[in-house]
Amino acid sequence: FIRKIWSPRPLILAGGFNRELALSTATGKDNVLIEMGRYFISNPDLPARWKVGVAVTPYDRSTFYTQGPKGYTDWPVYSEVRA
Repeated sequence: FIRKIWSPRPLILAGGFNRELALSTATGKDNVLIEMGRYFISNPDLPARWKVGVAVTPYDRSTFYTQGPKGYTDWPVYSEVRA
C-alpha cells in the first residue's frame, strides 16, 4: 500500500534482504532502493562481495552501539578473506 501513496518518489526498504532478494526487489522500474545497514557493518566491502558472489560475514548484534572499535572497524575486507 505504501508504494501506491508514496509513488513516484523513491521508496527505501530495509530489513530481511539478502543479495538475491535485494536485486530482484530493486529492479529499477519501481523506483525502490534497498538499505543494507547491518551487513555493511560486518562487510565494509559489501558491493564487491556481492559482485563476485562471495558470502557475507554475519553481523554481531552484541557489538552494536558499544564503545570502541569492536564490531565496527575490525571486520576483514574481501581481499583479506581471500588470502
